[in-house]
Amino acid sequence: MYKNTLKRALIVAVFMLTIFLPFSTITHSGCTIKHDIDTVYTSAVFRCFVYEYVQMASLMSDPVADLEASNVTIKWGNNNHNFSKKSVRLGPSIYFEDSLSLTCGDTCTIILSSNLGECRGMCVIPDTLRIIRPSDEDTLESAGDIIAVWNKPRNATFYLIQYGFYAYDSTGRWIRNVYADTIGVDTTFTIPESFYNVPGAAFYRSYLYVWPYNGPYISSGAFSNMEGSIRGFLFGGGWLGNVIFHVGKPTKNAEYMTLPLPSDFEPEKAVLKRLRILVK
Repeated sequence: MYKNTLKRALIVAVFMLTIFLPFSTITHSGCTIKHDIDTVYTSAVFRCFVYEYVQMASLMSDPVADLEASNVTIKWGNNNHNFSKKSVRLGPSIYFEDSLSLTCGDTCTIILSSNLGECRGMCVIPDTLRIIRPSDEDTLESAGDIIAVWNKPRNATFYLIQYGFYAYDSTGRWIRNVYADTIGVDTTFTIPESFYNVPGAAFYRSYLYVWPYNGPYISSGAFSNMEGSIRGFLFGGGWLGNVIFHVGKPTKNAEYMTLPLPSDFEPEKAVLKRLRILVK
């Protein structure tokens, strides 16, 4: 398992590069499943993620809001602070970010002000998630249905589940890799045996990343959890749980490919693509 001391650096590095764009496909690389999702059109939508060490938001609108007149304020405890960075990016959107040090359990109020309107809402940062099963570096002799189990972090209302594998043949040579993601509210998730179906594969080096979130459950037509003249979606994010395990007995001296880091998948995009809200 990645050490906790590395998590802050990993999450900050990718979050500072994130641009929020909508997508519809929820699984990738060889096991693509598409759902019929209704798209909601609006003139402006605000999205914000609040983590312990990084906070980010975007205001997508047509026309684009005035940069100088737009601000995001965060309040927690006795603290009141405006996001320190903002810029215009593709989307079209204004992007806000900061790297304040918050704590699990903090209740945060987010306020957007702009020349197009405003909104405000509250979220709570969930506790850390810990995956109970499968164990880190476990070896499952055969696939079958893999039932993953994790604890229920305080203040978590739903989970982003990201999972995949790198398949290898009997000589330890890499064949291909597959990734998928989904969202759920339970503390268990089943990876079906059919997921591991690469022809010629002798074993799979697998990973499972689960992110706890506080906020509205995401689906097409989801209701916003912020009040005001602009539709807003606010999420508090906790530390993820992550494990690496094998399905099938690994070959000695296998030439392992480097597994993706949890942050490589940009969890905010995986959450937001299910909103299917486009600016008209």
